[in-house]
Amino acid sequence: MIGEPPKRRLAPLLRDMPRGWRQARLKHLAAVMPSNVDKKTSDDEASVRLCNYVDVYYHEVVSPDLDFMSATATPGQVRKFSLRRDDVLLTKDSETADDIAVAAYVRDDMPDVVCGYHLALLRPHLKKCDGRFLAWAMRSATMRAQTEVAANGVTRFGLAQSALGSLRLAVVDVDGQRVIADFLDRETEKIDGLVAKKQRLIELLQEKRTALISHVVTKGLDPDAPMKDSGIQWIGRVPEHWAVLRLKDLAESIQTGPFGTQLGAGDYVDDGTPVINPAHIIDDALRPDRTVGVGSDTAERLLHYALRSGDVVCARRGQLGRCAVVRPECRGWIAGTGSLRVRPDSARAVPEYVQLLISQRGSRDWLQLQSVGSTMDNLNERILGQLPVVAPSAAEQRRLLEFLEPGTIETAALVDKARRSIRLLSERRSALITAAVTGQIDVRTYRAPEPEEVACP
Repeated sequence: MIGEPPKRRLAPLLRDMPRGWRQARLKHLAAVMPSNVDKKTSDDEASVRLCNYVDVYYHEVVSPDLDFMSATATPGQVRKFSLRRDDVLLTKDSETADDIAVAAYVRDDMPDVVCGYHLALLRPHLKKCDGRFLAWAMRSATMRAQTEVAANGVTRFGLAQSALGSLRLAVVDVDGQRVIADFLDRETEKIDGLVAKKQRLIELLQEKRTALISHVVTKGLDPDAPMKDSGIQWIGRVPEHWAVLRLKDLAESIQTGPFGTQLGAGDYVDDGTPVINPAHIIDDALRPDRTVGVGSDTAERLLHYALRSGDVVCARRGQLGRCAVVRPECRGWIAGTGSLRVRPDSARAVPEYVQLLISQRGSRDWLQLQSVGSTMDNLNERILGQLPVVAPSAAEQRRLLEFLEPGTIETAALVDKARRSIRLLSERRSALITAAVTGQIDVRTYRAPEPEEVACP
């Protein structure tokens, strides 16, 4: 029997189970084999393709379609770690505890692909465990609770073979496991389809907003205004009375954040003065991390990099063009190493308009082309200052911002609603997986709620 609802709610570590279910250690259900195959090449070893950490972390299913890296392995490693259909791969170490024990199911036999160093290969015992069921079970909240406790480390977290083997699972017979796996394949596909539609809606809304902003900040609002050639290919013709400038012409100063010797990881404290790096620039706003801040003495030492209300903080690396205006409540925060601070000239530029100029699509593309760096795109004060811009007077900038505001607010509300819906769908997906692989629901009689039952109000 697949399972009947338990009399009491299932405790996080499998205290209660329905009839027909039992508790088992992972090592009794599958061979647990942490890989020792590293990403290297050696002339005396066989050429293989290496299934690496990212192939598992970003995919729930590992298949021949993935672009595996080249490596070499000894004959013994190939025999032991080459991928077989029904294997399950697990991330066994990472820089954060949240990123370990991420599971992916191996869909096909792949004799030329081997399991890489930061992974563990779980090979189910055929009469005891179904691979698809095991992959779903490893994604459940009950397993997450156990792996969070079992992980060890300070700067890097890992799961030892003994810890992996001791993980406890709720299991039913193999036929029942396959029915549950079929159910979860089917139901999560429906949820994933809804999530994909919501994500596409967000993309379309943001594209529409970006296109409108790009038009307004390069063409203005008057279709009958006399035009002139800006001399900048990607901007084209602009209103005749607008100035063709460089970003530095609209700024009092452009300042790079402090470098390594001035501010390092050892200076960070919890709940200190926030330090703003690119990761903290989200949806045109500054969203600090409570663990990335500095004490009062360090903040005083870095006063030169302190932010003022009306400054614009820009990402110096990564997604170029991402920026946000500093609001009054953010005064005194510190521009981090990965940031550039633009202080607009109040006589010539409105901060919100400067933010639009930097973040519009053409500017992002220009910054990408001009950026420097061998492994990651980087900006500096000179490059950002040379960004071509066109701008009317500060008074007209305010009128353009007033025109854009209603649409921007409406778009932001729709995007927020779609994101909340995605969160609800993701939470329901996670809860459904946990309930199914622990027998809290009988999957043969389960009825999924209609989409509107999980949509945002």
